Amino acid sequence: MKTETCTKGVGKKTCKLNYRLFRYHGYGELKGKDNSYFRGSWKHGNKHGKVDEITKTGEKYIGTYSNGLKHGQGKLTCQVGGCTGYDGDWYHGKRHGDGYETYKNGGVYEGQFLNDRKHGIGTLKGKQFSMSGTWVNGCMEGYGSIVANQDHLPKHDFGDFVKIEVEAVGYFKESERHGKFRVYFRDTTYMDCLYSYSQL
Repeated sequence: MKTETCTKGVGKKTCKLNYRLFRYHGYGELKGKDNSYFRGSWKHGNKHGKVDEITKTGEKYIGTYSNGLKHGQGKLTCQVGGCTGYDGDWYHGKRHGDGYETYKNGGVYEGQFLNDRKHGIGTLKGKQFSMSGTWVNGCMEGYGSIVANQDHLPKHDFGDFVKIEVEAVGYFKESERHGKFRVYFRDTTYMDCLYSYSQL
């Protein structure tokens, strides 16, 4: 183990690493002038094993790598697109398995992922409602439920009277109500409906 100044990456970095065939190999630290930081293990030039890092863009990751890709358990904090973070399983650089993801709009998803998309059993909670069921390639598909939050209860106008929905259970397609649904109202009554892409 030795400490020296190296020029790999952006600017000069102070590193404490073992070298093997002129590539990072073993445990060490890198600190960049761009505020990037890495502490963990390398294998033949690739991040491998447990790491704690901050990239030059401010992305933070604490978890494990395998041959340069996030793999295993890891927690990511970022500001990419609408996502602010992910804590869960990784597989060859992609969210894959059980995880918990947060979004800029305050929403959260807890459930299963496949190839970086919601896929499997999961629940998406937003400011207005929560959706639970089976997800396929990022969309709710098949049987599931949607529960309205108390501050955003949807109203159904039937002409002579108005009903306030609290929960609906039925079939989804591409995250839209599509097929048979049973809609429960705040007055404890319910109604069986038939939807086509969220339209009655």
